[in-house]
Amino acid sequence: MDICRAKKGALWYKIEDIWDSIAADQMALPMTDEQRAELDRRLDAYERVGICHSWFAMI
Repeated sequence: MDICRAKKGALWYKIEDIWDSIAADQMALPMTDEQRAELDRRLDAYERVGICHSWFAMI
């Protein structure tokens, strides 16, 4: 697929296919301990104040 010449709709479907294939096998991209800790930190922040507030705190 020539990405530069593809229609936007076709690209979104291709991206969706790629994302679905990654989500189907979550172990395909193992996380490091540091990445897991960062995701846990972000989830904790989200659960405390919500996504908008935690996003602005990171800026």
